[in-house]
Amino acid sequence: MRVRKKGIAQEGEMRIAERSRKHNIGLRVNDREWKLIQRKVRLSGLTLREFFLRCVCGKDIIVKPGGREVVVELKRLGNNLNQLTYLANAGRIYDCAQELQHIYAEVREVRRAWQ
Repeated sequence: MRVRKKGIAQEGEMRIAERSRKHNIGLRVNDREWKLIQRKVRLSGLTLREFFLRCVCGKDIIVKPGGREVVVELKRLGNNLNQLTYLANAGRIYDCAQELQHIYAEVREVRRAWQ
């Protein structure tokens, strides 16, 4: 088992955040390869650049099922919270208590589904 101190790169391991990006790489692929790359990048939720950097650097690419749905749900909940904040600032706080309970219940459901 290899043990390493947190934040210290092993020999040969590249640290993405610490290097400058001054080289451009061109890569040609056929249609089948391109579709496969696009699918894997989309499932990963990463950008194409970040996907390739993680592959090259040996970093894990974790795909959680339903990731896009979770993001959409969290955005919706964020919008609800913004509306509640507006109501609270407008002095209409009495409308907020029931809605907050509903949002908290939905956040708990999203957390359970995501874990």
